[in-house]
Amino acid sequence: MRRVKTLLLGSRNNLPPLVEAMREKGIFLDVTAEEYLGVVDHLARYTPEVAQAVRTITAEDHELDLVILHNSAGQGVSKAECINIRMRDKTLVAWGGNYSPSEERPYREMGFQNFFQYFFLRSKILEMFPIEKDARKV
Repeated sequence: MRRVKTLLLGSRNNLPPLVEAMREKGIFLDVTAEEYLGVVDHLARYTPEVAQAVRTITAEDHELDLVILHNSAGQGVSKAECINIRMRDKTLVAWGGNYSPSEERPYREMGFQNFFQYFFLRSKILEMFPIEKDARKV
C-alpha cells in the first residue's frame, strides 16, 4: 500500500468515497483537511492564521506529497496563493462541475498546471502515483 500525504483545501463532502476508492487501488491517502488548520469557511478567504498554516505545511521542510484544491465557487484562487511554490506542480485544482479554460488563468499565472473536474480526481491521483499491481494487495 502506497502512502500519499495529502492536504485537502476544500470541502470534505466527497472525501470518504475517494479515500476508499484509492485504498482499493493500493493507495492510502493520508489526508489533512483544511479544517484541522483552523476555522474555515469554504466560500471565504482564509484567516491570516489558516493562510500561514497552509504556507507552513506546504513548505519544504514538510513531507507532503499532494495538495487537492477545490475551486470552491471561485475562492480557490485566494487559497492557491497560500500554497508554497514547491508544491504547485503537485497540486490538483478541481472543479465540481463544468468550467472554462479561462478559469485556469489565475492559477496558471501562479505556476499551477493540473486542472480537471472533480470526477477525474481518482484517475489523476493514479497517474501521479503509479503503483505496481502486486502492491495493490493489502
